[in-house]
Amino acid sequence: MLWKYFRFELKLLIRNKFNWLLGLAFILFFPLYFPHYADSDMESIQSIKNAESGHYISIFNVFPEELRETTKGEEIYNNLIEQASLINKQRYSLWKRDNFDVYIESGLKLNELRLRLYELDNEGVHPDYIVPKEEIQKEDALLHYYKKHKLPVEPDLITASHYMPASLEYVNGLMFMLFVLFIGSTMLTHDHQKRTVMSIFPISFVQKAIVKTGIHLGQIMVFLVFRSCVRRSSSLQGSCMG
Repeated sequence: MLWKYFRFELKLLIRNKFNWLLGLAFILFFPLYFPHYADSDMESIQSIKNAESGHYISIFNVFPEELRETTKGEEIYNNLIEQASLINKQRYSLWKRDNFDVYIESGLKLNELRLRLYELDNEGVHPDYIVPKEEIQKEDALLHYYKKHKLPVEPDLITASHYMPASLEYVNGLMFMLFVLFIGSTMLTHDHQKRTVMSIFPISFVQKAIVKTGIHLGQIMVFLVFRSCVRRSSSLQGSCMG
């Protein structure tokens, strides 16, 4: 009887056009989102690093001379000099578009130096040029990911490596929860409308719940697999455009 109920629920699921349309919309999100992503105004990593390099001129200009004469001030000033040097190494690596290990290692060291300045209270550094700790930690995690997986750094943001995190920010969380809730709502609606039909299966509520949940979970997994395939296709398109 349990097997008959499973086949019954499976047939209902296959015939449920709403769920399949919802899944199709979920799958097609990535190729539809890419044109919007590509048209958005974004700075390249190269331009970001160029701007960061220019900031150090202002940082050194406003750094208090009397602070440099102290032990703490000397450490901070030398720290800033090393930071400027590391950013220039990153700029050169991006310009050459090779040897991205230099970019990654320089970035990791740069983050260490910036965090060290927080330990020194960023004394003497103008507030406008203090990088937020959250940004440092986020950049550090990204560079460690590049290093661990031996990925190349994309100087241009309209590429797969940057497109995917941006698009997933829209999909993950609330949108995915709504997707699951919509599918769940069809289960409840169907059971309410077909109470007479459902009662002919002499199995427990727990068994029905397990079968129904398992089938719908399988459908969601199918959507996720297809979404992954479409996502990779969109990523390849992004790489070609980059």
